[in-house]
Amino acid sequence: MNMQNNDWLVVRYKPNQLKRVEDNLYNQDLTFYTPKVNKIDFKNDQNKKVVLFPGYGFIKNGFNRIHSIKYTKGILSILKFGSKYAFMHDEKIKEFLKVEKLSEKEPFKDSLVPGDEIIIEEGPFKGHITKIISLSSNDRINIMMKILGTFKKIQVIRSVIKKL
Repeated sequence: MNMQNNDWLVVRYKPNQLKRVEDNLYNQDLTFYTPKVNKIDFKNDQNKKVVLFPGYGFIKNGFNRIHSIKYTKGILSILKFGSKYAFMHDEKIKEFLKVEKLSEKEPFKDSLVPGDEIIIEEGPFKGHITKIISLSSNDRINIMMKILGTFKKIQVIRSVIKKL
């Protein structure tokens, strides 16, 4: 697959420096895009915009300016597969834009909410069924478990549980 004029180069940027990357690439007359969707925050039920792929972005027609992109402040690297640069077709970017528009009308919601019954699928508590008492940050979930005769609030990572 060869890169075409309307394709987007895939780059990694420093996650806390998105605004800096956007400004620096704008100053170089480059079009930078990172998909952002609306999501309902589980803690306070407020709508917020979140980056769909944190740390990754797309630069339109960036193939001709690889050297300047590589040394742009905030950019970590340009993605490569072997010796070939990674790129995204314009059609896929248009699909991301459609998803963004859809999320404006109907924001995404977390699939897990406090009170949901779950089963732990990995680790020392594998097979244990319990309920979610609260959702925490960093993909962690707070649950109440009976350990050695007393109830303890513990955190488990979201990837080791399954909703019943």
